Amino acid sequence: MSERSTDTARGKIQKICDVLKNETIAPAKQEAKEIIENAQMQAKEIIEKAKKQSAEIIKKSQEEKDKQQKVFESALSLAKKQAIDSLKIEIEQKLFDKSLSDLIIKASTDSKVISNMITSVVKAIEEDGVDADIMAYIPKSVSKKEINELIGKTILENLKGKSVEIGDFEGGVKLSLQDNNITIDISDDALFQCIAKYVRSDFRDIMFKGSDE
Repeated sequence: MSERSTDTARGKIQKICDVLKNETIAPAKQEAKEIIENAQMQAKEIIEKAKKQSAEIIKKSQEEKDKQQKVFESALSLAKKQAIDSLKIEIEQKLFDKSLSDLIIKASTDSKVISNMITSVVKAIEEDGVDADIMAYIPKSVSKKEINELIGKTILENLKGKSVEIGDFEGGVKLSLQDNNITIDISDDALFQCIAKYVRSDFRDIMFKGSDE
């Protein structure tokens, strides 16, 4: 083969290579470039979406945590208030109720106090002109004989059976107007309710001042 023929063959081969390069390799490179770019864009979108979802999850998690914290704090505050209220009631019952009750019972089991109560009520009934059989009941711990002696014959004449009777209470007196179905209750329980109504608030102010802060 002559040198000229060789050059011609090389030229044809080069042309074929150029055609392959331009029509196959170049488009393939461009397609590969586009695929890579699309993949990068998709990857970026996926990452951005993942970041957004992650941020949303964290936000919701924090909101739920805050909500649970508020619920916990609210429950804790309620439990604290209930505990304090329960303690106040216990203190009130042990200190105020018992102390006042003991004080009233002590005072209202005094024979002179009881006789004065009976005398005052019976005289008041007489002055109002009420005609009724009167039953006078005294505490179970007090002597009937002693009270009868203290109130005297005049008052005894107005009592049914000419004597006081023993009741089922600790202190004070109860007088029953038999014909009128009326009971005048000055027992220790009645006295407690009456006195406590007026002094309980003062006790609470002194004992529990500032406890609600």
